[in-house]
Amino acid sequence: MLPAKGPESIVAEIDDAWAQAVKQAGWAIDTQIHAVGDGAEWIYQQYKQMFGSSPGRYLLDFYHVSEYLHAAGNETAALGQDWVKEQERRLLEGDSEGVLKSLKRNIWKRRAWRIPRPR
Repeated sequence: MLPAKGPESIVAEIDDAWAQAVKQAGWAIDTQIHAVGDGAEWIYQQYKQMFGSSPGRYLLDFYHVSEYLHAAGNETAALGQDWVKEQERRLLEGDSEGVLKSLKRNIWKRRAWRIPRPR
């Protein structure tokens, strides 16, 4: 029986898979690398480590951001679903700054949310 893999070896395998995928796609130093994640910090850190010097962006997918907004809205009863829907609308219209300002004003300032704020 093979030993169970630890997190470090799984991350190393993911790094190798990413490296092979971009190499096969013809990656050059000026290639724009865009990645989509679910908000897991380790995925973002791996993206920065591997592609941080390349032009491109790291994006959070709408589904997961919406989950996080619902969690925030549920943590603060005063906000409710109307607040969540307003933030989702802002995201769909490209107003991520408005969402961040609302989170700061309504959630982080009150320390009502248990998920750490991004840096």
